[in-house]
Amino acid sequence: AKEMNNEDEIKILSEYLPTLLGEKQLETLILGIINKNNYTMSDMGKIMGELKQNFGSTYDGKMASNLIKKILS
Repeated sequence: AKEMNNEDEIKILSEYLPTLLGEKQLETLILGIINKNNYTMSDMGKIMGELKQNFGSTYDGKMASNLIKKILS
């Protein structure tokens, strides 16, 4: 078997990993959650909880919290 380089490994592994949502997709989901529930900044935990419940590990948590702050500020 030929030597695998990092790019080959990444290509193979990425097929098994959930694809992370892009920033725009994530922002749209967050806006939907906020608008549906009339959430405010004090509901940050609820918003994050709802994201986790509905979308599991398909998003970057740090990006999500930054987007929530941006949207609600």
